[in-house]
Amino acid sequence: MIFLMFVFIFEILFGGFVPHGLLPDAQVNVFNGNDVVRESSVRFPGVQFGVEVARTVAQRARGLMFRKSMPQDQGMLFVFDDEVIRNFWMKNTLIPLDMIFVDKDGKVVSVRENVQPCREKDSSFCSTYSSVSPARYVLEINAGLAQFHHIQAGSRMDISIP
Repeated sequence: MIFLMFVFIFEILFGGFVPHGLLPDAQVNVFNGNDVVRESSVRFPGVQFGVEVARTVAQRARGLMFRKSMPQDQGMLFVFDDEVIRNFWMKNTLIPLDMIFVDKDGKVVSVRENVQPCREKDSSFCSTYSSVSPARYVLEINAGLAQFHHIQAGSRMDISIP
């Protein structure tokens, strides 16, 4: 509980920084049905992704850590209550990703393509990937899919969250 309080305070102090890698390795794939919504989707012109929705501080901190693969039509949608510059890193993330930063109205504000996992043992050496404008949502999908589906700044994302 103290650890989750630390993560919450850290997120508030650093403007939406989602530190993939803060949760202990012992918690690998320990989501239950209440932790992640698995039947949501997001749509762009010509493509739809089924998404897991990370809404809580713990879910966002955990993200896609330790996953060895992800289906091409799937992703993770990070949902925040506010709209600020978002900062993500790739500590303990095993697969390369595209990060799509989206504002409250569903407009893509920036895309970070082909972000590689951080292989550093000391997480202070991991790169941070930020949105160029305030974002309320971040969609992570397999690397290369944003370019393949022509998802770029200015694209529209329709969100279906139960």
